[in-house]
Amino acid sequence: PWSAPPSLEVFELYMKGLTSDTPAAERAFLEQALKAVPTYDVVRLALWQLHTAQGEHQRAFDAVASIASGSPLERDARFAAAMSLLR
Repeated sequence: PWSAPPSLEVFELYMKGLTSDTPAAERAFLEQALKAVPTYDVVRLALWQLHTAQGEHQRAFDAVASIASGSPLERDARFAAAMSLLR
């Protein structure tokens, strides 16, 4: 489900992360966005995808484990966390 970004600046960090050329740059931008707004759950799912692609399954799990119950992305987060635990 789509939800409005918390601010243009944070959305720009998120988009820069998604369009980065390297995993390190992607991680840096996504972590900046998450630091600015810790409840921006779409960023947590993007970090989960990044860490999973890098084979960092514990870090992937940690990225989505804190998505709150009741979040529009709760089901996606629970599925992602389960996939990380399986790996």
